[in-house]
Amino acid sequence: MERQNRHGLYLIIPSMEMGASFQSRMPKYPTDDPDYRIIGRRPMRFLHYYFYIRDPVLGPMSMCVATYLPFPTTYYLNGHSFMEIELRRQGVDFRKDHV
Repeated sequence: MERQNRHGLYLIIPSMEMGASFQSRMPKYPTDDPDYRIIGRRPMRFLHYYFYIRDPVLGPMSMCVATYLPFPTTYYLNGHSFMEIELRRQGVDFRKDHV
């Protein structure tokens, strides 16, 4: 995509990982309400999707989306690529060292 100067989504990878979710359970002692439940957080294993994206402003990045409530998302941005794009946009001369 970089050689063709194309932007957008280019890869989706599913992964089974641990994450926090919620569990509903009956109370230990009886209550007046027969439908009363206790909801608590607990770690569990469920599917996460990693989206690899090439954005014209932010550069290459990846986004992780969990498939279970509360659907947390995590973004991984490359600050060096963002700086490169901004410097090119503003016409600043620079040299990029590859280590």
